[in-house]
Amino acid sequence: MKKVVKYIMILMSAMFVASCVYPFTPEGVEEEVGLLVMEGDINSGIFSTFVPSRSIALTSESQTVQKVVLSDIYVESEGGEKFGSYEVIESSDNNFVNKVKLSYNVDTRGLDRNSKCRLVFSVEGKTYMTDWLDFTPTPPIDSVTYSVPEDKSRLDIYVHATGVNDSLRYFKWDYKEDWEFHSYFNQKIYYYPDSNQVYELTDDMVKNMYCWNSSVSTGINIFSTETLSENIVKDHLVRSIPNDDRRISYLYSIEVYQKALSQEAYKYWETLLKNNDGSAGIFAPQPNEMRGNIFCESDPNEMVLGYISSCAVEIKRIFIDRVDHRIYLSQDVCVQEAKPVELWGNSYSSGWEPVFADPLSGEVMWAPKKCVDCRVYGHKNKPSFWPNDHK
Repeated sequence: MKKVVKYIMILMSAMFVASCVYPFTPEGVEEEVGLLVMEGDINSGIFSTFVPSRSIALTSESQTVQKVVLSDIYVESEGGEKFGSYEVIESSDNNFVNKVKLSYNVDTRGLDRNSKCRLVFSVEGKTYMTDWLDFTPTPPIDSVTYSVPEDKSRLDIYVHATGVNDSLRYFKWDYKEDWEFHSYFNQKIYYYPDSNQVYELTDDMVKNMYCWNSSVSTGINIFSTETLSENIVKDHLVRSIPNDDRRISYLYSIEVYQKALSQEAYKYWETLLKNNDGSAGIFAPQPNEMRGNIFCESDPNEMVLGYISSCAVEIKRIFIDRVDHRIYLSQDVCVQEAKPVELWGNSYSSGWEPVFADPLSGEVMWAPKKCVDCRVYGHKNKPSFWPNDHK
């Protein structure tokens, strides 16, 4: 019986990562570890982002991967022009050892769409590159819409697009989502442990009533209109959010990224999707060698994981306000409790925060920190594009 090589592929979709590792121990598996993984796409007109990493063994006790430091990376056109200006971005990601991920943003804004191109990068003294890639144009997104089923159990978000011509029949989507949420109580006072006293919050102080958070798409979302009479994408599900998810508690935004794929690229992602039954995303164990279009210049037989495309990216953002769906059901139980003065310090160290003082008795009302400080679930960094003036 022929042995099948299996990997946990840590394929980081450009700018979009997730945590979805599924332990699995098959019989008769050859283990290869440390395979180079490169994920991303060459995007004309905007920056192109690439994330290198190393694969891990299927039977490894660790479920985190090593970051890869590149000594060089650039995009080269067939005419010899090199786009070598790039920046390295370090970000936090639980999939990586020490939670540190490196992304390489290459400036391909001036890339000629009529010329073939390839990605070239170097690591540990070896040079890797893709095949020469034809540019694949992407039709614009017609619209992004949402709906709520009759049982109001979730909010579904859809994309709609019309292919430019019949040759563009393969699509792939990713997204980035941002949301604003509020603490249950608007804190009026704060506690200063050193003096064991509470003080009134003034207007110029940072308040923890309003917070934001963000996330990126996981898994593989592809679709083909090849078997359809019309080259139209209609009501294709991009995101589904349960009605108890904090994302939709106040104001939610999703930015959808659409790419048209070549037939070869589509088959690569389709195979990857089928290998994990469509449910485990891009981090599931793969039952075959997912060789893409990247190779080592000095050793063409070296296995490199990942598939790079050269394509346009079409983007559309929408905002969804809670008043437009009215389905959010909070799971937080926030109850105020009065605490005597002598227990203030104990309350604070036990995860409680003062909310306000009774104007008549002066008695301080306390509540669990998760009900008072929105930073428990996010941060105070409001996105630059956010439409309100909350702080």
